[in-house]
Amino acid sequence: MGQPNGSISIHNRQNTSLPLDELPTVTFDKFAEWIVRAGPVDLDTNSKKAQHDEHWRPMVDLCHPCTIPYTVLGRTASLAEDARLVLRTANITSVKFPEGYRSATPGVTESLVSLLRTDVLKGVLRHYLHDLFLFGYRPQAVFHENATARDITQNMYEELLAEAMMPHT
Repeated sequence: MGQPNGSISIHNRQNTSLPLDELPTVTFDKFAEWIVRAGPVDLDTNSKKAQHDEHWRPMVDLCHPCTIPYTVLGRTASLAEDARLVLRTANITSVKFPEGYRSATPGVTESLVSLLRTDVLKGVLRHYLHDLFLFGYRPQAVFHENATARDITQNMYEELLAEAMMPHT
């Protein structure tokens, strides 16, 4: 049986009494709401660490790119190009990264993000704001078909960036 449109399966590994095909399906919008409700992790106290495993935490919390002087910051969207850069930078000529990798994510992302309520979208953008900015992602770029959603998302992103740049008093 296939997943409903806009759904992903997230299985609770602690619940072994049910077969995998009987575990509940979590929709993308419910998952996004969970991310927003969980809130940011306070890195000084790890106050919400239990609610965020490494799969959902912002990369800046895990990789510390502002304190570790990385030579290359790569991303899945440009994996082949980034891998070639890493190999060139390390002067490795005997290894070739396989060609042909193409992410299917862009085609799916617009339909899933379109399901989110405005407040949830803004909360997700706030949660991952540093990652989006640092890694050069522009959230409005996921909207190829829906110009209104693209404009709304761009405005949200710019507002959040402006908030983040304001000195805290």
